[in-house]
Amino acid sequence: MEEFISSIDVKINENDKDMCDAEILYDEITEALMAMSKNKSPGTDGLTTEFYCKFYDCLRNILCHVYNSIYDENILSRSMRAGVLSLIYKKKGDRRILKNYRPISLLQVDYKILARIMANRFKKVLPTIISENQTCCIIGRDISNNIANVRDIITLVENDELEGYIVKIDQEKAFDRESHEFIFKTLKKFGFGDVFIKWIEIFYTRINSCVKCNGFLTPYFCVDNGIRQGCPISALLYVLAAETLQCNIRKNVNISGIKIPNTTDEALIFQHADDTTLTVSDKSSIDEIFKVFEMYEASSGAKINRQKSEILPIGKGRIADNEKNKYNLQVCENYILLLGVYVGKDKTVCDHLNWSGKVSKIKSLLNMWMQRQLTIQGRVNVISSLFMSRLWYSLFVTSMPDQVLRDIKTACVSFVWNNGAHLVKYNTIIDQKCNGGLQLPDIESKMYAFRLKFLARFLDKNL
Repeated sequence: MEEFISSIDVKINENDKDMCDAEILYDEITEALMAMSKNKSPGTDGLTTEFYCKFYDCLRNILCHVYNSIYDENILSRSMRAGVLSLIYKKKGDRRILKNYRPISLLQVDYKILARIMANRFKKVLPTIISENQTCCIIGRDISNNIANVRDIITLVENDELEGYIVKIDQEKAFDRESHEFIFKTLKKFGFGDVFIKWIEIFYTRINSCVKCNGFLTPYFCVDNGIRQGCPISALLYVLAAETLQCNIRKNVNISGIKIPNTTDEALIFQHADDTTLTVSDKSSIDEIFKVFEMYEASSGAKINRQKSEILPIGKGRIADNEKNKYNLQVCENYILLLGVYVGKDKTVCDHLNWSGKVSKIKSLLNMWMQRQLTIQGRVNVISSLFMSRLWYSLFVTSMPDQVLRDIKTACVSFVWNNGAHLVKYNTIIDQKCNGGLQLPDIESKMYAFRLKFLARFLDKNL
């Protein structure tokens, strides 16, 4: 563990260290509470976020006193340590297999306020110590960056006829396997102060959980490993721990990324929380990657899920049949699924995979809603709130083919007019209500707006 963590060569500055170690202020409690989502399931005490907001003036001093007592006594209250695990189906795989469920911890709001206070401090520091190619939970970074980068690398390697390999690593129950000791030592190595580290240790001291199953709660059991999904600071802690993997891979001289033309840089590793994608220029680098992962597994408790990990050879890259058994990974021929979006050698094939299912689903749902007696404005509201949200993520990270745009636009307009005559032009119904329109979302305008966000990030970085 010590050897793996020793690759970290950056530390937070003294001002950030002092900020993280500072006493909890009333303003921080207020900020944390007001930022919390409403209408969410409470913890074991049944007290919701709305309850704390309603009686905040009465509870503010009490909360501050409780948090100070927790720090002095080095342990959370019994109720704060308890979590109720609710198993959420991942919407893929056999429902009878436990690994196809994600455990979400229902935690008390008073604990979540405290954890969010520390998370708010943590967020301000992370951009200074986490590599640019980690996009999860870092202010100013977006998941679309990684997808765009990998797509551009594939285009570069294919056009220049280079040798390259896209290696996508899936980790099994990444959050649940993370070692507490590894997190604490990583925090220390990054230069965090004793006070902040003590708070994180308190969050994981003698914690326990039970499982909600068919309306009943199981007996409580100790949680000695893993970070709780549902805790405001969990994802941030995981990102910090995952940075050690990035540091070790970048410092390994036997791993070669894809050279970026006209620069001294190379594209090598892209992360979004536990989703790790590597772009390497030779097969010997693949062998070396798994040596680094073996060290990471031994240090942090992580485990590669080889059944879901994949390799995509690009350009002149080739994986022979006998090598497939050597790597024990899925070898893709033309495309790979990256963060929910297909990218690969043939853009037409990827566009079809990315959009055909969405078009069919939207048409099917529109036909179902057609049976209801809705006003014109009601149909517009259905399209806006229920259907368009299914498109935004894919539209943000990849272009929509012209034919798909026409198909969706036709289906939506036909739904608005209940399959009857189009009484008003399309340009009118997408206009503002004050101009006589219906404010029907215009997909093409949304697509251009997303492209402008890419341009804005580029300009902000280069000004």
